[in-house]
Amino acid sequence: MKSLDRAIAAARAIRAELLRDPRKPRKLHGQCGLAAIQIAVAIGDPRSLRLGFFMNRTTFMGRRGRYPHVHAWNVVDNIIVDVTATQFGHYPAVHVVPNDCTRSPTSYVETADGAQAFREMVRDWLLGETDEYREPLRRFRALERRRA
Repeated sequence: MKSLDRAIAAARAIRAELLRDPRKPRKLHGQCGLAAIQIAVAIGDPRSLRLGFFMNRTTFMGRRGRYPHVHAWNVVDNIIVDVTATQFGHYPAVHVVPNDCTRSPTSYVETADGAQAFREMVRDWLLGETDEYREPLRRFRALERRRA
């Protein structure tokens, strides 16, 4: 199975698992970090993890435009795999699009990848303080050590 196919299969399974929890919002608002870390672990590629902004076209304070939302996703074989894009509107359950920063306007603006994205998420999002993140964080760190 190709790495992209494995990532999409993992993304579907992870999304289904997240949605089994009745406490999780149906569109998975706020679950992007957990989902992206779990995908990176599932496919064995910590470098797939991305952090940045999703530039959502929406209305804010009466003005229509593209507004940034801090977001996490994965890139596999130069393809974006996003399990939680549904929080931004009408996107498929697993949003799969080319990672083409030359396309304008792009919805994804990457600021960090791999280990750097992971460190920034743990630091800025206080992930280590949430029980549901402890095991995925441990697995991601172990995967990083093996890949180094």
